[in-house]
Amino acid sequence: MTDARWLSPSEARAWRALQTFGAPLAAALNRQLLADSALSTADYQVLVVLSETEGGQLRAGELGRATGWEKSRLSHHIKRMQARQLVERLDCSTDGRGLLVSITAEGRRAIEEAAPGHVRTVRDYVIDVLTPEQLEVLAAAGEAVAVRLTADNCRAAALENSGPDHSSLEIPGLENFANENSGHENPGNQNSDPPADSADEGDPAIDSSAATVASRGLRTP
Repeated sequence: MTDARWLSPSEARAWRALQTFGAPLAAALNRQLLADSALSTADYQVLVVLSETEGGQLRAGELGRATGWEKSRLSHHIKRMQARQLVERLDCSTDGRGLLVSITAEGRRAIEEAAPGHVRTVRDYVIDVLTPEQLEVLAAAGEAVAVRLTADNCRAAALENSGPDHSSLEIPGLENFANENSGHENPGNQNSDPPADSADEGDPAIDSSAATVASRGLRTP
């Protein structure tokens, strides 16, 4: 342990600040979504990606890259969303093993109704608290960290997907995910785990996929 690069006082302050607001902020966003729309942050995350995609559908692998989720988590969550008629799973005509995940009319309705309350909460807790200069710093820092996290998560997911079992949702092509964009686009940030299943989603505050998608769905259509 003698080669550990211990944090300096300024580095420790930055890290503690991130820990201090990260989890409470994610919890607040999740509470608001569940209270106002019965969508979780995981639901919102999937729906925003699909709603901002041309045609409203993606291969399962592409959706996995966009969310940064592991194969098993994506598979289980999409099944729950399908049961709630927020998405549907379709066979891919160009790949017999592949699956397409498509947003439904109910999913679009849900995200359009949830987006105004979500953006109000984001403004209340973050945007309106910071100065324009602070927002620029926050954006640059988040983007820099996201590049590192997504690259590592993609490598891990690629290793997971290299096993012999391809019966679930397939997640190919993860090597390109580090270049994913996290712009502020139209409403589509709905995450779909029912409240009873929230423990299976992981902590939305710490989830690196949330960092990528959290900035989406914050503009008017």
